[in-house]
Amino acid sequence: MYLDSTGLDAAYLASYADREFDGRTDGYTPVEFPPGFTLIRCAQTVLPTWYVHPNRSTTGASLAYWKAANDAGTRARHDGTLGTVWTQRRDSDRWMTSYAGPIAQVAVQDRRLPAYGRTTTRQIVDFLTRYTRYENFFAYGNQFFERDRAPVVFVWPGNSQTDKVFFDAAQWWKVAEREGFVLVTVCEQYSNTSVSVSHRDSHAFYRQLRDGAEHPASGRMIPNYHLYGYGDLGFLAGDLWDGTDNALDSWARYHLAANGLDLYDVDNAAGERSGWHDRFRTWTWHQPDTDVAVLKLTRNVYRSHNTMPEESPLMWDFLKHYSCETAPDGTVVRYHSASAFRRPRDKRRL
Repeated sequence: MYLDSTGLDAAYLASYADREFDGRTDGYTPVEFPPGFTLIRCAQTVLPTWYVHPNRSTTGASLAYWKAANDAGTRARHDGTLGTVWTQRRDSDRWMTSYAGPIAQVAVQDRRLPAYGRTTTRQIVDFLTRYTRYENFFAYGNQFFERDRAPVVFVWPGNSQTDKVFFDAAQWWKVAEREGFVLVTVCEQYSNTSVSVSHRDSHAFYRQLRDGAEHPASGRMIPNYHLYGYGDLGFLAGDLWDGTDNALDSWARYHLAANGLDLYDVDNAAGERSGWHDRFRTWTWHQPDTDVAVLKLTRNVYRSHNTMPEESPLMWDFLKHYSCETAPDGTVVRYHSASAFRRPRDKRRL
């Protein structure tokens, strides 16, 4: 959002426009793209943009840059607050909005707004927050599912990432809204920075949760789904068939053993490809002599660290097929349902 902007020089914008995202991030595994793969350029990075009272004689280059970056169409519409608005093309093929759809826009309001006015502040906040669902709540859910005993999904943001960043980056709220479950994002209660956190409060919560379990689940069969990126952390580099032994292999050994499975019980050692530009490669293990998937591993072959919104629905599509009941003596019985428990008769005990 730019207020009273004079814009940037065309030569300056051009110096960044053709820079490519090459899949390399310091401290992480480099992403190796296939031959002939078209890399994303800075000039193709979608970023909704709003200019308020710009200097029309000097902002031409900047406006053209952002309209192109947001893949905006040539037709504009008028909005009482935003001014002239160009929206992202319906058939846009930008990677950044492959999941969310054509939600980007570029707007120009020629009318001057007072920089310190309450109305100005409210309008700016409204523009920025239309791309977020973050609020100061502990849980996000659909109240209309309350009587149906809606499932509760707990999500822990990763290290160094605040809940407010993760909330939008992962967009679990969108899955919760569509599917009708309650979402709880576990995070710090206090932090002195908006972009980095420690595990202090998350650890305290997790330890209390763990210590309250009278019947530990270690070694017991629990359906599990792991999704990671090609260019993620070093201890997740490669796959389960690359001849190296790291945390990824340790995860597989534990859960395969707990489910009475072997690495080579996988449905397809090459992995099933799916998603935007076949970005996902998935391996699945089924409970012996059944069609019930109890263990899945997905590698996002074009992603570096650390998440993207397309991944949250994949995890929910796995989770929704399972439920459990705990007896008074602490015994846990797990169930699988092909219909995600919409049809009671297909509920199967694991």
